[in-house]
Amino acid sequence: MMESCHRYGIPMHVVSGGINDIIEGCFETIIESNEIGSESAIKCWENMGVFSNEFHYHNEKTISFSKPVIHCLNKKEFLYNENTFKKFRKNVIIMGDLIEDIGMACTKSHDNILKIGFLNNLKKNGDKLGPYLENYDIIIAGDGNLNIVSYLMQKLFDKVDNNVLYDVSQTQGF
Repeated sequence: MMESCHRYGIPMHVVSGGINDIIEGCFETIIESNEIGSESAIKCWENMGVFSNEFHYHNEKTISFSKPVIHCLNKKEFLYNENTFKKFRKNVIIMGDLIEDIGMACTKSHDNILKIGFLNNLKKNGDKLGPYLENYDIIIAGDGNLNIVSYLMQKLFDKVDNNVLYDVSQTQGF
């Protein structure tokens, strides 16, 4: 997916209530291990913005963290705050693992919002399937990959035939 974003010139923003050092460390490890398998991996990283909680250090010790603390209920306020606002595109894809993540985009600021939900461990979280189906456009269950997102981006942005609408439900392997 990162390669697709880079290829099509689409900015990618990670908005998380997690810790910035950990998120960036994971992406850097993926890049350094050549897990992406492409020479464009560094450019993919440069095309990406991470909005998350940051620790402040002094003498290599954590002394505080950034405020306001980002969590699932305030992502929209953080993203569209005049101090942190980024100019977003009219069409966005939101991916999240909590129902509350669907509210992170300001609907009046975008023409289209595709909402993709991750529902891990169906045995444990099977009761959440109904609300996910009601709120997300696509659900990736279990420990699914992002192939469907890459597929959609390819079909939307490839210049082969912009006049054809592809039926994703007819594809295999997702």
